[in-house]
Parts: sequence; C-alpha cells; structure tokens
Amino acid sequence: MGKQKGQSNRTKGNARPSSSIAAANAFDGTRGVVGFASFSGDLGYIPVLKSVEDDSEGSIDPDFRVPLCKLSKRDVTTKLKALAELIELSQNNDSDKSVSMLPNWPRIYNRLSEDSDRRVREGLQQTHHAIVTKVGKEIAPFLKGLFGAWWIATCDAYAPVASAAWNAFSAAFPTPAKQGKVLVFCHQEILHAVKSNVFMAAVQGQKEDEENDMERILASSLSALAAFITTLESVNCMDKLGTENFTDFLTKPRFWKLARHKAPGVGSAFFSVITSFLSGSNALLGDYLSQVCKAVLSRLNDSSSLACRAQWDATEKLMISFPNWHEHIDLRKVFLPSFWSVIKSGFNGNAKIICPHLLPMVGCFPASLFAIPVYQELFNCLQIALDSNTVQSSASETRAVITATVECAQLILQKSVEVCDDPNWEAIDLILKGQLLPIFEKSIQYPDSNKYLTAPLHQLVVGTLSTLSYKANDETKQQKSYIRICCMIWKEITRIATELLNQCKTRTNSLQCMINFLFAVKLASCGSKPFQIQASVKSKPGVRFRDEAGINSKETDKAPSSKVTNVYLFQSLEICLRDVVGHILQSQFNPGQRLSFASLVLEKFATSTLFDQVFHLLADIVPSGSDHDLSYECLRQYFLPCVKDIVSSNPETQHHSATLLYTCLKCCGSDAETIAQEIFSDPEIHGGVQCCMLLAVHFLTNDDNPTWLRNWLSSETGNFSKFLLDIVESDAHLKLEESWKLLNMSMTGDKAVLQSKSALDILKKLYETVETTEKSNFTVTEKASLLTTASIISYISDSGFVTAADVLLGLMFEKLFRSVLYNQHETSFDIFVQLLQMLDSSRHLNDDLLQLSNNYFIRCADTVCKEILEKKETAEDNLPANIEKVLDFLSATISHHGPEVINNFYSHLLPSESTWLQHRSDMSRKSWLPIEDVIEGRVISSTFEKTKMDSNYVNLVRVFSDLACRILQGSDDTADQEQLLQIASKHDSMKQLCFESLLVDSQQLSSNKYIELLDCYKESAEWCKYMLSILAQKSSQVGGGWICCFSKFLSKIDFSCNWKQITLLNDIDYANQTMNEAFCSTLISVVNSCDMLSAKKLFDWIVPKTLSFSGTFDTILDGGYVYEFTALVNIFRRLLFLENYENVLADTSEQIIEQLLLCKSSFSSVFLFDVAFNNNSFQLLFNSSVARFIKLAVECKPSGRSSEFWEFAQCSLVSWLESACMTFEGKEFISEPQFHNQLALLHSAASLLSALDKYLTDPATIEDPTLPTSLTREWHEFFQPAAHSTLVTIFLHLSKEVSLSSPAVYSLIQNCLWNIHPDSITSCSSRLPVYLTPDSQLSDKMQTLLHHLCLALEPNGKTYTTQAITYTLLSKISGKVFLKENGDLLTAESIRQPIKLVRSLTSILNFHAENPDSDLENPLLPEMYQSNTFAYLLMWKVLLHLICNVPADAKSDFLSKLEENGLSISESLLPKLLQLMPLNPHRKDDAQVINMFQSEVDFRTSSGENVAVVQHLACSLFKEVLTNLPVLIRSWYNGLGKVVRGQVDDYTTKHISGMISNEELKSVSVSKDEKDLHVSARTASREILATYQIVDAEFEISIQLPPNYPLSPAQVNTVRRVGVGAAQWRYWILQMTMLLQHQNGRILDALSLWKNKVDKRLDGLEECMICFSVVHGSNAQSLPKLQCRTCRKKYHAECLYKWFDTSNQSTCPLCRAPMM
Repeated sequence: MGKQKGQSNRTKGNARPSSSIAAANAFDGTRGVVGFASFSGDLGYIPVLKSVEDDSEGSIDPDFRVPLCKLSKRDVTTKLKALAELIELSQNNDSDKSVSMLPNWPRIYNRLSEDSDRRVREGLQQTHHAIVTKVGKEIAPFLKGLFGAWWIATCDAYAPVASAAWNAFSAAFPTPAKQGKVLVFCHQEILHAVKSNVFMAAVQGQKEDEENDMERILASSLSALAAFITTLESVNCMDKLGTENFTDFLTKPRFWKLARHKAPGVGSAFFSVITSFLSGSNALLGDYLSQVCKAVLSRLNDSSSLACRAQWDATEKLMISFPNWHEHIDLRKVFLPSFWSVIKSGFNGNAKIICPHLLPMVGCFPASLFAIPVYQELFNCLQIALDSNTVQSSASETRAVITATVECAQLILQKSVEVCDDPNWEAIDLILKGQLLPIFEKSIQYPDSNKYLTAPLHQLVVGTLSTLSYKANDETKQQKSYIRICCMIWKEITRIATELLNQCKTRTNSLQCMINFLFAVKLASCGSKPFQIQASVKSKPGVRFRDEAGINSKETDKAPSSKVTNVYLFQSLEICLRDVVGHILQSQFNPGQRLSFASLVLEKFATSTLFDQVFHLLADIVPSGSDHDLSYECLRQYFLPCVKDIVSSNPETQHHSATLLYTCLKCCGSDAETIAQEIFSDPEIHGGVQCCMLLAVHFLTNDDNPTWLRNWLSSETGNFSKFLLDIVESDAHLKLEESWKLLNMSMTGDKAVLQSKSALDILKKLYETVETTEKSNFTVTEKASLLTTASIISYISDSGFVTAADVLLGLMFEKLFRSVLYNQHETSFDIFVQLLQMLDSSRHLNDDLLQLSNNYFIRCADTVCKEILEKKETAEDNLPANIEKVLDFLSATISHHGPEVINNFYSHLLPSESTWLQHRSDMSRKSWLPIEDVIEGRVISSTFEKTKMDSNYVNLVRVFSDLACRILQGSDDTADQEQLLQIASKHDSMKQLCFESLLVDSQQLSSNKYIELLDCYKESAEWCKYMLSILAQKSSQVGGGWICCFSKFLSKIDFSCNWKQITLLNDIDYANQTMNEAFCSTLISVVNSCDMLSAKKLFDWIVPKTLSFSGTFDTILDGGYVYEFTALVNIFRRLLFLENYENVLADTSEQIIEQLLLCKSSFSSVFLFDVAFNNNSFQLLFNSSVARFIKLAVECKPSGRSSEFWEFAQCSLVSWLESACMTFEGKEFISEPQFHNQLALLHSAASLLSALDKYLTDPATIEDPTLPTSLTREWHEFFQPAAHSTLVTIFLHLSKEVSLSSPAVYSLIQNCLWNIHPDSITSCSSRLPVYLTPDSQLSDKMQTLLHHLCLALEPNGKTYTTQAITYTLLSKISGKVFLKENGDLLTAESIRQPIKLVRSLTSILNFHAENPDSDLENPLLPEMYQSNTFAYLLMWKVLLHLICNVPADAKSDFLSKLEENGLSISESLLPKLLQLMPLNPHRKDDAQVINMFQSEVDFRTSSGENVAVVQHLACSLFKEVLTNLPVLIRSWYNGLGKVVRGQVDDYTTKHISGMISNEELKSVSVSKDEKDLHVSARTASREILATYQIVDAEFEISIQLPPNYPLSPAQVNTVRRVGVGAAQWRYWILQMTMLLQHQNGRILDALSLWKNKVDKRLDGLEECMICFSVVHGSNAQSLPKLQCRTCRKKYHAECLYKWFDTSNQSTCPLCRAPMM
C-alpha cells in the first residue's frame, strides 16, 4: 500500500483524493450490496442505505440498522454491545421500528444461536425476548424461520441461555394451549433443525477446535427433540403429528450409535429422547424394540454421572412399558453382568440416583430370574456396594443403598409367599436370616457407624414388621406363613436384645438404640408415625447428624395413642418385652444394672398387662401369697428391693431409680400409698434424697397420675411436706437444681399441691437457711426470693400467709437489691427483674397484689436515693455499678402504673428541698459568677470570689439529673413517656431538682445530662412560667449564683410557651424595688430577652430616675446613680436592637450626654482617665457603663452629634486604654480584688474602639457634611494609632498571664487589631521591657517587639485567640523586620544569617524539638497538642512571610542557614503537614463549604477547639510553600519513596496545582511590562508567553505549566526567534530552564532575572560555561571573570571553586587544560 516507486510527492493544493476517499465518493448514489458480498459464514445482507428502486431494502429504521450491521463482526465485544443496543432500542422505541427489522432478524438469530461464546448466545436470547415482547403478534409471519433455532435454544447446555429463550417463548405464548398450537404449526421446522444438527453434523467432518461446539449443539438438539415430544404429550397434541415424522430418526443407524457417543451430554440427551418416546405412545418404538434394548440395557455399567439419571430413567421406563424386554437381549451375557457390575462398584457414586430404580426393575424381572442364586447374587452385590468407600463416605448414598436392600427384601419375601402355592422357605430364610436380620443386628450393635444408618434402616424394618403383622392378622391362605415369618423375626429381635443386656458394659448405646426401635414399633402399632425423616432434606456428603443414629428424640418422647390399631404387632411387642424384663430380673446382674435396665425398658413400655405377664413369667420362682394387684406385687417383691440395694450416689443411677419407682407406682392401685409413705419417710434407703426429689418431680409433672397419688401429695397428714422441710433445712440439698424445681412445683402456680400452712412453714425454714448461708452461697437468697414471691401470688387469698411471707420477702429483697446495685453477683439482676416482673404481671389479679407490687417499687426508689445520699463523695466510681440498668428497668415498668404510684416513686427517688438545702447550705449566696458574664456586663458584681461549688453537691445534682432523665426517657411507648413527663412536671421533688440543675448548669460545670433534663420540660408553658417566677424572685432577692441561673434559663426556654415579660416584672415588683446589685442584674437579664412593649415600659420608668438625679456626682464613688445608669444603658441597647426607636433614643441620649459632660467638668475624678484602675467597684462599673453608652450613642443617629461629644468620646477612649495599660503593667494585677471589673472596663473600651473605628472609617462618614470637618482626620492621624498601639501593649501584658482565659476580651481585641497599621505595632515597643541580643542585626525596637510577640505565641497554656492575635501582629510587621530604624534595608550579609536576625521566632520552632509533649505524630487528639501544633504552624507562616521578603540574591543562603540550624522545611515542616492535611480539604463553617486551599483561615470566626482549623492552617501553609518555594518543594518531592510520591502527586494535582497555576497566570496578566519585555498569559492552555524585542533582534518563548505544577517544573519552548544565533539561543533557553528549576520564587521573578541576564549578554558579557548564566544565581551580582588561558572561556568564581571541589581537579571544565 506504500507509495509506488517513481511516484511524485503530494504537492500543496493537490485536492485529488486518495483511493479510499475516491471509493467513498464514488459510492454515493449507488444501490445494492454494500462492501463485500455475502459469502458463506456471513449473517446475510443488511440494507444500509435506502434504495430508490427497492424500498424493502431500506425499510429498517436507521437506529436499528447500525447494531444489526455490527452483529456481522467477529469480535465478541462488538456483538455484545450491538445486542445491548438492540435491547435498549426495542424497549425505548415504538413497536413499528422493531417490526421493521423482523425480515432480517431470522437470519441473524439462526446464526448467532450457534455462536461458540455463551455470552453472545445469552445476549441474543435476551434481545430476542425484548423484540418478541415489543412486536407481539407481528412475529407470526416470521415464526417458521425462527422456531427451529428458538426451540433448540430453550435446551441450551448453558442454563442462562436456555432460561432466557424459554422466557421469550413463554412471553410470546403464555398458555399451554397456545404453546401446543405453535409447536404443531412449526413442527417441520423444529424437526428439520434437529435432523440437520444430528445427522448432518455427523456426516461433515469437523476440525478439532470445533468438536466441543458440535457436541454442544448435538446435545442441545437431542434435548430439544425430547422436550418437543414431552410438551406435545402434555398438551395432548402428539396424535396430530403421527409417527411418520419421527421414523427418520429411528430408521437411521447413526441415531442408535449416539447411545455410545463419547460425550456424556450427548448420551444423556439421547436417553432423554428414548424416555420421552416411552412416556408417550409405545407403538412408536414397538418395531424398534431390539435396537432400544441394546442401546439402553447393554451399557448399564457406564460410569458417566451426567448420563446416569437419563439412562436409568429410560431403563425403568423400558422394563415397565415392555414386559417382554428380556426377549430382545441376552440376560446372562449382556444384561446381568452389567447390572451386577454397576451395583458392585458402589453404583459409581450415583447410588442416590440408581437405587430408587432397583425395586421397579427387580419387580419387572422375568420368572426365570426369580431364583435363589439370583437373590444371593443381588444381595451380595448390595452388600459389596454398602461396604464400598464411595457409599460409606456419603450419608445420602448409604441411605439409598439401605433403602433399596430392604425394599428388595420385602419384594422377594412377598413373591416367595404369594406367587407359589407353597412358600419358598429356603428363599425366606435366605432373606431374613441371611440378609435383613444380620444387617439389622449390625445396626443395633454399631449405632454410631456410618455404614448402617439407624434411622432409615429402622424405619424400613418397622414398616416391614407392620406390614407383615397386618397380613398375619388377616384370615387368608397365607396367614400362617406370615405368622411364622413374624415369629422368626421377633425371636431374633428378642435374642438380640438379651444378648445386648449381657454385653451391657460395652453395648450401652446399642441397648438404647434397641429400646428406641421397640418404642418405634409401639408407636407404629398405635397408628403413630415413629419416624420423621424428610426426603427433601439432603445431608452433606461424609457428614452424619446425630438424629440419624436413632429415633428422633422429639418423637420418642411422644406418648403413643391409647388405641391400638395393629393388635398382632402390639401383642408381639409385649411378648418380646416380657421376655426382656424377665431376663433382666432372672439374670445375674448387679442391682445397679438391673435397676437401670428395668428403668430403661419400663419407662416407655410400662402397662398393667406387661406387669401381669412379667409376674406370671416369674411365678414359678417367687410364689405369690398376696391379695394385692400384680403391679403392686411386682413393685414390692422385685423392683423395690433393687432400689434399696443401691448405695451409689451416681446421678444417672438415681434418675433410673426415680423413673422405675414412678413407672411402677403409676400402674399400681391405692395400696401403693403405703410404699410412697415408706419411700419419703426414709429416703436414704430408697435411693437417696435426690432420687426422692426426682420421684416427686415425676409426680408433679405428669397430669395422668392416679387419684390416690394426687390426694397423698396434698394431704397434711402425709409426709411429703415433711420431706420438703428437710430439703430446705439443708444447705447441701438446696445446692441441687432438683430441690428448687420441686419446691416451685409444690408451692407455686395454679397446681400448687401444698396447703398454705405447710407452705409457710417451708418458707420460714428456708429463710433460716438463707441467713446462715448468705455469705457462702448467695444463690440460695436469690432463688428463695423468687420462690417466696411466687408463693405469695399463689396463696394470695390467705391473708395471714401473705402477711408473714411479705415480711420474709422484704428482708431477702433488701439484700438482693443491694447485690443488684453493686453488681456483687452476676445473676442478681436477672433474679431482681424476674421478681418485680412477677409482681407487676399479677397486680391486676388482686388489690393486695397491686399494693404489694407498688410497695416494692417504692422500696427500690428509697434504696437508690439513700445509697446516693449516704456517699460522702459521689464520684462516678463510687456510684452503684448497676444503677443505670436498674433505673432503665424501673422506668419501663413504672410507666404502666397510675399517677399515684408514679408520684410516690418520684417522692422516694428524688431528694426533697430540705435535703438539697442541707447539701447546698449557704453556697448560693456566694458570687458563683462566671467571669465572662461580669466582663460582658450581663451581671453586676462588686465582689468576685473564686470559690467554686462544692464538688459533692455538684456530683449529687449530676447523679440525680441522670437518674431523672433515665426515668423520664426509659419507656419505649410514647404515650407512657408523655404520662411520666406530665406527672413529673407537677411533682415538687422534680421541680426542685430542676432548680438545682439550673444552678449548677449556670456555672458551666454541667454535663449533657442537665441539659437533657431541662429539655424534657422546656416546651411546657405551665412549667416554664412557674420556674421563671421562682427563679426571678431568687435572683432579685438572693442574688449570687441565682442571677446567672435565671439568666441562662431565660436563654434556654422556648418563647412558644407564651410567657410575658411584663408579668414577670410585675411578679418581682420592679417599680418598688430598691436598686441594688441583685435586682439590677435580674433586671438586665429580663431586658436582654424582653419584647418591645416591656422594654418601652422599663425605659419610661428608668429614664426619669436617671435624669432626675439630684445628688452630687461624688456620690457615684459610693454607689449613687451607678445602678440606675447601668440599667438605663442596657434598656437603651435593647430598644436600639429591637425596633426603629431611634428618635426617642436620640433625644434621650442628648440629655444623658449633657449630664455626662457636666459630670466631667464638675467632678472629673469620677472618670478613670490616665490613672491606674483602682479597686472601687462603683467607679469601675460607672466607667464601664459610660463606655457602653458612648458606643450606643455612636450607633444611634451619630450624624447630629456635637464636636464636644466626639472629642469626649475619642479622648475618653484613649484615656481609658491608657489607664488600662498603666494598670496591667503591674506585676500582680491579676490578684487585684476588682480585676473582674477592670477587665469589664477594658472590654467596654475595646467595644467603643471597635464602634468608633467602624463608623469613622466608613466612606459615608468621611463625606458626611454634618460632622466636624476634622473628625475623621484626627481619628486616623492620632486617636486610632494611639488606641491601637496602647491596645497592643495591653494585649502583650495580659498574654503573660497564663491563668487568664477570657474569650470575651481576647475576641474583642482581635477584632479591634485586625486592620491595625504596622506602624502602630512597632510604636508600642517603647512601652515594653527592652530585650536585646548582642549579635542581632535588627533594630532595638524590632528585637524587643519580636521577643514579646513570640512570648505571646508560645504554647505554654496560651489560648487559641491569643495565638491568633499574635500571628496577626507578626504577619503585619513581617515586611519591616529587615529594615533599619531609618527605613533602609539591612545588608545582604546580615540577612544571610537568619538565626541571628529572628532568634525569637525560631525559638518557638525549636520548642517542639525540645519538648516531647509537643510531638506531632498524632497532634489532633489532646487539646494541649492542638495548642502546640497551632503555634508551630503559625510561626512557620510568619517565617515564610519573612522568606518572601528576603531579597532574591540572599534567599538561597537564607534557606541554607535555616537548614543548618535544624529548621529545614523539607525535613521538619513538610512531613508534619502531610499528617495534618485532610483527604477532603473542605470544611463547613456557618452553613457554607470552605476550600482549605482556596481561602485563608479567618481567625475571627474560627473556633480553636475545632480540629478542622488546624487542618485548614496546614493546608494554607502547604500551599504557600508550593507557591513561594517551588524549587525546594521539588527537591523534597523527588526524594520521597515511590508510594508516598504518588500520593503527594495525586493529592497536589487534584486540590492545589490548578489554583497555583491560575494564580501564576493571573499575576502575569495584571503585571506591568518591563522595558523590551512583554509578558502575557493564556489561561485555557496554562501557558505564559514572553516576548523580548530590541532593534535588531526579536524572540518569543512560552512557559508551559504541567498538571502537577510546581511538583514538576515548567517547560520552556521556543515560539519565535529572529536575529539570534542558534548556539546563543540554546544558551538562553538553558538559562531560563535553569532559573525555573533552581530559583525559588514565582515565574514572573524568573522572567525578570532571565531578562537581566540577556541584557548583560547583549551588552557584551559572556555566560559562565558551568551555569550558563551571565549573573550568578546566588547573589545576582557576580559576573564571569576567571578565564581559561587555553579556550578563553570565562567562569564565575563560585562555579569554578565548586567544580574544583566536586571533581577533585583543577582543570578547565571545557577543554581540560590546567587553570593554575
């Protein structure tokens, strides 16, 4: 296809197309076949273009045409995609479009249905299903073309293909009638397709690689033929076809040869065809019976498992359908050898399939085969099969062989008796004694063996016995024969049983197996089903369950029906049992063996008749001289002595003794009462106490006891109650489970047999035993409590019994409940729950039980409350361990009771008001005020005590709040829970607990449990109003902690409760109250949450009192005017916040301003101006209120204010800040008694600074003509810098006090200093203690300032806000660090020594290396680690700001010196950032999602406790390093391991690179062009273009940013070069590349450096031949000066010295000539 030799090249403008294009153009307008012709193997022609002449070829919808053409491809994936497209098109388009493709569909379907890939065939059938479903009846004209392949596909070897094809067939023809009709309609096509596949495939030779496909198609076709015949037979349509349609198969020898086909699937399908022929009309195969017999019967020993089922189905069907089958095959030479062979081989592992066919096949044997040799061979072969490994390894295989053996034996027995006139006893003996009974005996001897599965074998034997017994009982001519057979069998069974008794030591399991078998016979004789074996349950191969070893235990325990249906079988069983029992009593067994054997037998078979027969059997040995019944005599003379002879305490022996005695006594008459008296009078000689207990349990368990026995148990004169007294008196007896079972059955429930007097005596004796055994055996106490409770319920009608028993129960319940609370015993809680549930469930039976139940719930509540209050320290570890579990149960149970019970429960569970007062004492009168409330003015306090609440009291409140929450939320039923809440809301103890919880919660000491308790009630209007009223009175009268309690409750309640503030104010009688600290604080709390109406009313009340102040202003120092003015300020603020009330407020504010100015002029000392704060609380409070009022006046119509006001406001602000600075310069300022009020004044002044700064810096204020002209100028030039500078000094003084943690003050300082000017920061250094280091090159002021700022940043207990403020200040002055006092830049040599310059900054970074607690391996868990990590990251950000301000020529040395001093960014910082940065760099903040890389941290709104802030800071720092130090980051990145490097690359590319690239491009876009250099950016292609143009040269380069920039360097490419030599251009490109790869900074900086180098080169300077730069990169000043004398090339001194050092040579790098 290449270019021909001599052919000319394509020239520009040559429009002649190539051959393929020409062919495409030439094709336009043609018609006919597209492309290649439809050769053999093609799917046929699919019209692609619509033809004008033949519209039928273009009728396919264009959407369908493309996937249909794809189906002709050989690629499997293409076919699958095309089929999927067809499914989608068929489902989503109209049926007309699907119909358009039907003419072409049969050809495609027929071909693809034979595809070798099963996925294609499955997809084809699914597509066919979709098409058939869509087109409906429109498929009819094309059925015959489709149906042959369609029907064969329903029998595909791959099940999903067959299922999909059948689903399509069922969808098209849903009813059997329609299916029959279509099969008849298309029968020729189906048979033709099958014939083609069966015979044509055999004729045509196939390649080796196609053999498997042909075998699959052949098997599918034969299976389709079988399914075709079977389906037609099922709908009775076979007669419509006739036999001539199938003779083509039967007459061809090739068809019969398929029986010997090597492929198992083909053989299986062939036998399925034969079976289907045999299932219908036999006339079809009558003429071909010889071929059928040879094909089916000659290869029975074929080992193929796949064809096994079909072959044996065909064999059975053949023998049944044609009784003369044996005439067409040689039985002795052909049939029997293969038949015996398959059995001897263990059925080739297919016993489960083959064995069910043996019985019908043997039944079809001819008479010549019913002979003893054949029988002998049959059972020998079955025995060999049973012994084979393949059968023994599977329980299901073994069961199948055993079943077949017994069934064949039954058949031969029947034929031996009934076929001939005289029974064939030789054959019968062979079957019974030679086969059946030996197998049965072995199954008894080895019940656990896998060889003889007991359950199926015994089931079959019992069935055989039952059948034989019925026939023996029928009066027929064979009756005697069957009687003789039954006698033979029972004789052998009796022999086996007696031999097992003689071998009892080694055959214990065998004896039990025999008894189970006999019991199954008994069940069968009474018409019950002795075995429940489901044939559908398939056992796993090699695994045998225990139920297979004997009779199902559940079935053996069922008593047989009293009506005997098989009399002969039952009589034979009793004779057998008589002989067995007689053998037990007559043999030389020891007493224990005799007892256990008799117990085992009589337990399930004891009847009066059996005892009679046993007695008559033994009458010759022991003569009878008594008039009693024979059962009594047997017990007295034979069995009772056996019991008395027992001296063993073995539990099994005692169980047998009790069982034997009960079995005998139940069958005796009333005379046996004397024996019962004897047994329980002296239990030790009658098997022991435990035996008597078991016997009594038998008495009480069974309902069919004789009357005399029931009367004896309940009689007071009997000795049964005395026996129970002896039991409870002994600790040893009470350790037995049988004793408690007996006591509960005797004394509890509806069937309690004891009288109440006897029961009470037993309970009293039991309590005495409990007292003595409590410490050693607490279980006795638990069980005795349950027994007593149940007895009370049973004997509730006897009041005397209930009273006495209740006393005993109360004593035991107290011990039990303590054990439950402290988890002393594992079972105590369960016993406790049972006891209370027992009482609760029976309370509706009787009023006494109801009262009793309620009393025990009250006892629980009393005990819980007492246990908690008695603890001196109710720490969590000292609380009862199970108290939560107990309360959960009690709350869930008590919720169903009435209100009275619940109220009593609350009263006893929760402490009363007097109890709380005892624990709280007088603490509520102390301050207890959070300092934040005082600082922010929410509370007024002249004194501030640091005394905290008593920890015991706090713990008490916490515990009881927890209990109350668990009680109120313990019920799962919503209605019950609402009832609990409603009742509790009105209960005094619960209300008092809410008060205590509010009191503790107001101190910010609470856990979530307090909040949960309050949340339970906050929506109740009645409860809220009550609480508000009481708290308001306590707050206004008592003050102290109740003030904050009242304030916090106001903030928490729901305003939907419709409480009115004015009503609350009237409740405290505000108009007549004396202004004091408590009342004023209460009033402030109400004002902060009141509505407009209440605020106006308060405003109208307070303004006259304030403006009419008649005293002198010096009384302010004693408290006069202070409280009124403070209240006025808070009301003023509320009105300003609520509504547009500014006009009234403005007028009032003018009056107040005049009053304040008058006070300043007449008594200025009341204002704390330029003096240190004193300890006069009234003066401090007054100044704080004045500052707050000025702030409000600034916010309320400030435009019309006079210049005197603005001067007063600004001067006051600066003076207050100066006074604060003077105060906090002292060393012990935090210990001042009024420090809290001093902070409050500072907070007020800072608030005023924020308000003034916001207003006076607003552009609208600057342009406001109503304001004084110099107002804003004076603010910006003097007042603002002075206030900021003073505030910085105050902050640095406060930050030294680690114990001071005031979020309110620090947050306000942060807002005030957010936009501070750097000069205001540096100016405050003069007021700070001087700190100088002799070797530092920084100015003295800068050294001092940096030192104090770094002290504030150190994480020694500093708060988050303190560190954030310090970082803000440091970042502001980072640009001034390297400046001298005169403003000049430090020398380059000084800047290259960073440690000397910024020693204070680097000390914090070294703090982490020296302090092990600040390790950042896991920095986000402890709070201290967060503080350390926060400071560490902030200081690195400051250091990066400094690095950015370092000149470019000194930046490399600066970083190197940092690394030398252990401050390596790559080794220290970056690994920690990788640990801190989250995988998802997005966090939610105030309902908005923030990208941590796209935005900086706003320290004013972020919370320091939030881990996401630290992560955000790490992300911001990582981005800064990537942006400003790309070379360093690349060096670190290239040194990482392969896995980590890949992770860093993916993370950076995904989250950061795009932002940095956009920032670089944006900085280029907004930059100004330098001389001769024009720079532009292309954002879409991430490309930067730089054009350098001079007079005689012009060149342009492009810098391409990679996707993972800056981890990978930018690529430099040439765009245009004019007037520059190639060699010179390569040098310049190499220079630019070197700058971008090895110069830290932005791309714009690299372009500027490159321009400088080019300028110098153009000025005549040559590049250094080592670094290819004119100017050396380290200092941007060094030029190439050292010249080689040989090649005349010049080098930088720095580059040449480095070359000498690394190469260990002193030669020229270029020509290798010596330089020296």
